[in-house]
Amino acid sequence: MLADGAGQAEALPPTGLINDERFQAVSLAVMDARSEAEFAAEIARLWQAASAHFLAIGRYLVLAHQKLGKDRYFSMVNGDEFPFSRGIAYKLKAVAEAVDGGRLPEDRLPGDYSVAYMLVTLSSEEFRLAESRNLVRADVKRREVDDFKRTVRQNVIERRSALAKRREQIVAMQRKLAEELRQIEAELGSEVIDAEAVEIAD
Repeated sequence: MLADGAGQAEALPPTGLINDERFQAVSLAVMDARSEAEFAAEIARLWQAASAHFLAIGRYLVLAHQKLGKDRYFSMVNGDEFPFSRGIAYKLKAVAEAVDGGRLPEDRLPGDYSVAYMLVTLSSEEFRLAESRNLVRADVKRREVDDFKRTVRQNVIERRSALAKRREQIVAMQRKLAEELRQIEAELGSEVIDAEAVEIAD
């Protein structure tokens, strides 16, 4: 009996793991909410927890890159045992670096890492514009950022097209003025020659 008891004791997971599993079970349990406020509060809590988790993962990736070095880090994220792709690791790491670097405020970090990454990849000018339009916030939707990027970059394309067209106009004007200047200089030059010829004849 003692051996069986010992065997059973050895089969149990460590106490910390039991506590962690119980904590996870409690934190992920669906509560019997009844009002809109209760549903909204619980959903908001889980959403904030999700963003906190992906930010923590990103920070671990930053630390791993620093501690392990480039080769060992990429070996780790490319391994079969890693739970997500190297591309996702890159995005999570980039978001964490932007938050800890002060560019993207943590209290306004979107709950979806891919939306957060979209904000991180904006240029400095685009990011300032996004802030002015209240797009740098925790509950921003992917569609809002997509629409913003499409509009801003379409404006850039249109602006570049307008500048290119104006440049062509200016170049054409320069050519016309250069030709006019050449004709004036030629005419002035012939007048100087005529004047010299008159002086010689005198």
